[in-house]
Amino acid sequence: MAQAKTAISLDQSVYKQMDKLARSLRISRSRAFELAAKQFLRSHKDADITQRLNQVYGEDEFSEEEEIASRMKPRLRKVVDKEAW
Repeated sequence: MAQAKTAISLDQSVYKQMDKLARSLRISRSRAFELAAKQFLRSHKDADITQRLNQVYGEDEFSEEEEIASRMKPRLRKVVDKEAW
């Protein structure tokens, strides 16, 4: 895999924490930042997939479910309150 060099500015506390983590994992700081960046990208990709699925299946269905649940909540509360715990 081709490597690219970059210079970034970080809050000093973030830098120190990553440096400490890299040393404890016995990997280079560069590798630690690479792994963190990959995880960050993966989490955003997952969020994008979720957003696309919501568009495909329609968020209206979820709002209808939430509306029904909110109407049921007071009724369920009465039933639960009557139960002996």
